[in-house]
Amino acid sequence: MWGVFTFLGIRYANQIGGVLKRLTDRNMIPMIALALAFFIAGIFEKAGLAMIIGAYVMGLSLSKTDLSFLIQEKLDSVQRLFVPVFFCVMGMLINVQELLSPLILKFGVIYIGAAVLGKVVGCSLPAFFLNFNRYGALRIGVGMVPRGEVALIIAGIGLSTGIIDDKIFGLAIMMTFVTTLLTPPFFDRLLSVERRVLRKKIEADKDQTAVCFKMPNAETAVLLLSLLIPA
Repeated sequence: MWGVFTFLGIRYANQIGGVLKRLTDRNMIPMIALALAFFIAGIFEKAGLAMIIGAYVMGLSLSKTDLSFLIQEKLDSVQRLFVPVFFCVMGMLINVQELLSPLILKFGVIYIGAAVLGKVVGCSLPAFFLNFNRYGALRIGVGMVPRGEVALIIAGIGLSTGIIDDKIFGLAIMMTFVTTLLTPPFFDRLLSVERRVLRKKIEADKDQTAVCFKMPNAETAVLLLSLLIPA
């Protein structure tokens, strides 16, 4: 069901952007976009699906419009406020005594190993059949190992509804923490090695044309670059 809503959202993304562009106050655009995300999330919750799916559909739809950069810029402060609060709340839900029990720690090692193996194999195999060699496919698989806020949200929903208990929730937190912490060093080493990642070289599009703008002086060029490419 959520796949149907996602398709419809992407299909009518331009229409959504066109409606938002009619607003005369540019500061209202990100506020309306945020309100729409909450509204769609509520609809999905009433339909028996997770709220995060509705918010994801709305965000994906708006990301296909030319208003995405404006929305991201204006809502950056909202993100900086709520993201730390979210992770703090997830941490407060952990039962430390249950998490540090020997049985949970042993099962956690097995669970983390299965999670890593599932990501590496599950993401490397499709990449291998899409013109990536073994090294390139391994890069993709390792890069997909870390879990993030989606896994925490699903685990939090399961804990709040009683589907899972403190032990399973602690395992989910442990898996998210370990995979996020340990993956970057291995991934950095894979990226630092200069090797081919494709089995067949893809030729660049010959129809591409270069567009050059002449600036009156070097200072103007530097100023323009600083605005287009933030430090």
